[in-house]
Amino acid sequence: MNVRSRLMRVLAPALSIAIVAGCGVGSKGSDSANRTTTTTATGTTPNAPAGTPASADLRTEADRVDTWTVFVYLAADNDLEAAAITDLQEMAETEQTRYLVLLDRTPGYSDADVGGLGDFEHAALIDIQPGAFDIEPLGEINQGDPAVLADFIATGFDRAPDGHHALVIWDHGGSWHGAAWDDTDEDRLEVAEIARGLADGLEAAGRDSFDLIGFDACLMGTYEVARALAPHAAYLLASEEIEPGTGWDWTAADTGAEGATTQDLAGSIIDGFVAQNLSDRRTDITLSLIDLVEIEALDAAVDAATDAIAGDGRSVVGRIGYSRVTATSFGRSPEPAQDYWLVDLGDLATELGAIAGMEDAAAGLADAVERVVVHTGSGPAASRASGIAAYFPTSATHLDGRYHPLELAPAWMNLLDTYYRVAAEVPEDELPFYTVADRYIEEDRVDQTEDWLDVAGDVTPGTGGNIINASLRWGRVNMDDTSEVIWFGERNAGLQGDTVSGRYDWTYLTVLAGDVEASVYADEHYAPDGSLQQVRVPIRFARGAENLPGQILIDVVDGEIYWRFYLRAGDRFAEVPPEPGDLFVPLLADQDLDTGEITWIDSVDAMIDAAPAGGLGFEYRRTPSAEPVMVGLEFEDLRGGVDAMYYGTAST
Repeated sequence: MNVRSRLMRVLAPALSIAIVAGCGVGSKGSDSANRTTTTTATGTTPNAPAGTPASADLRTEADRVDTWTVFVYLAADNDLEAAAITDLQEMAETEQTRYLVLLDRTPGYSDADVGGLGDFEHAALIDIQPGAFDIEPLGEINQGDPAVLADFIATGFDRAPDGHHALVIWDHGGSWHGAAWDDTDEDRLEVAEIARGLADGLEAAGRDSFDLIGFDACLMGTYEVARALAPHAAYLLASEEIEPGTGWDWTAADTGAEGATTQDLAGSIIDGFVAQNLSDRRTDITLSLIDLVEIEALDAAVDAATDAIAGDGRSVVGRIGYSRVTATSFGRSPEPAQDYWLVDLGDLATELGAIAGMEDAAAGLADAVERVVVHTGSGPAASRASGIAAYFPTSATHLDGRYHPLELAPAWMNLLDTYYRVAAEVPEDELPFYTVADRYIEEDRVDQTEDWLDVAGDVTPGTGGNIINASLRWGRVNMDDTSEVIWFGERNAGLQGDTVSGRYDWTYLTVLAGDVEASVYADEHYAPDGSLQQVRVPIRFARGAENLPGQILIDVVDGEIYWRFYLRAGDRFAEVPPEPGDLFVPLLADQDLDTGEITWIDSVDAMIDAAPAGGLGFEYRRTPSAEPVMVGLEFEDLRGGVDAMYYGTAST
């Protein structure tokens, strides 16, 4: 039974109560960010409905001052239930904005009362207006069903026909994989399903589009999402990067007595989101407002970039790949299988602009990004973020076979195909390989002091331009099997012509948990001034019967370390504050030097308490004097091929 028919058949009268402090809606705290993931959605979806963006007239309407009703598709039939209750409280604190909320709950994550219904396990339609909180209980619904989304939209316009309208989908997000996971039904909304639900709901309501579509969810600020939803709204509000567990600060989504324009409302949400997270020392946050009416300008710019790659691609394809790697990325992971492979389009345009023959195409792409991104906010670790990203694996070897059949952004898909085709056409003799046959870094390319170890190696003359990524790793050889090395970290290596170089500073990162100390793998990222800005530590995390891959993301702010856990289950990725009883184990990279294959292994034999009484600590330590050390200079070419050189020594 869909939402509308359920609403028509509810026998009990709606409860009308005023929201006051202590009414049972949870206050913001560590529980509100409980984002452990539990299931993996599967299945296929037909392609997104074809259509043109909303018209300029509809955008003009969206830009006028008016009152607001926000439809919130609060998909909390999962581990985000406690956060949903907190956000309901924040919505109730606003004084002017009206909210119509479709909430689906789940057992096991929160026992909070909502609207006098107690700790219910199913769904409710909630109408939040200044001074009033009306709730209609429903039975079980599947928020991964586009028909449920469509019925909610139609019901919302029936209830609140006047003023501006926004739809916000609230939950886990996974970029082009979709959003709104429903664990009871083991389902989610794929992007094409969201588009179909929007189309059907708007048609049933007799409406053309929303003023605003938003995602209080991770990784949804992408070209693919914007292109698929462009026929159904004037603007899109979403994050390029993973969102912290607290999500948006909904108290910022308030309007004045006379209302607000779409840009004013979205700008307030962006500013509130950034301010809240900077106060929590989170440096990689992003949130941006995208003008969907202008999305065809981005289509045209992407087509022009594709033509430039196809026309003179052989001479620049390696530099394009290098630009992809050096541009700002989102949803990153040291483990390629866990990476979302998202690149910021504006920053990519900046990098492409330095390539001879790509200047005009890069300028056109940069101009188009400026046209579509109206307002953006970010933290210092994402200072180069322009506001819109796209899926761009560094080579075809990393391309997810599920992406192309979705056809969410045909112009971008064509660019990827063209880039990978041109890369595949590069002759074998133009691919880079280290010139030293035994892959051992020669002594005359080594500079060792008490403070650092500098190493360098050369590739076949004239082929360095086809290197797209280079890194320095450090670790130790397995003394029982010298063909095996355990890596403890990596950072970007230098690339100059046909020479790859890197510096190791004799340190390694440890995690401290009570009496337990363990080495961890430190995937380091540096600010433009050369200071350490972020470290990603791959882990395996256990909560009860769940055992999931993830990472600890460490922010370094003014020399202080701030950390948080992120986990990935299937296609969704989210923050999870550790609770008593949670366990984790850091992972290290175990490489077979004969085959180059890397396996991620546990750093210690026993799992570590993720929430010890004194909290976790992280500390860089100096490698003891005379300790055996191995460093490696590795690069990836434009086809995904990898070559490496190694140097073994003892620390000074």
